[in-house]
Amino acid sequence: MKSIVLPSSIIEIEENAFACCYLEEIKLNEGLKMIGEDAFVSSNLEKITIPSSVSSIQDKAFSNCSKLREVILGNGLKLIGENAFSSCWELSKITSLNPIPPIISSNTFEYSTYRNASLFVSEEAYYDYKAAQYWSSFKQMETSGLDSIITDIDYAQPIEIYNLKGIKIGVSTNNLDAGVYIVRQGAKTRKIIVK
Repeated sequence: MKSIVLPSSIIEIEENAFACCYLEEIKLNEGLKMIGEDAFVSSNLEKITIPSSVSSIQDKAFSNCSKLREVILGNGLKLIGENAFSSCWELSKITSLNPIPPIISSNTFEYSTYRNASLFVSEEAYYDYKAAQYWSSFKQMETSGLDSIITDIDYAQPIEIYNLKGIKIGVSTNNLDAGVYIVRQGAKTRKIIVK
């Protein structure tokens, strides 16, 4: 099993649920509340997006994910446990959507991650992260390119991107040029600004 989509009815990923599997991609839906200890330890994940409904990531949840390069942390996250991302040697990009820095410890991430990875936060949260214990250890902290972060969009479901003239230009927020866009999913519509 290399890819899986978890339904929104799952509210907790228990301890060791996907440990040591060959899982390369997983889509977590809104509704998930907690990711348990060692849940994805030693998996082959390359990128993970944590939904805004998740409030905690337990100890060693993503430890030893040697291929993990990018993590997007949802805006509801309050706690990331010890060694949650230890031995993730390829981790180079972390985006935290929560304007309030979640609680982390000195070993939540590897020392090399604090030193070399880029941490992206919203413009209004930048100084809070700069002052927060352990988040301040990130040497490369930047504001994200989105002034308006879409947090109530379910990325496991299709989205459509439109320019201001109403012309559909894509189905992903990745790699958008600077500008203003309309994001639509079902009945939900949001305006985003990409710098």
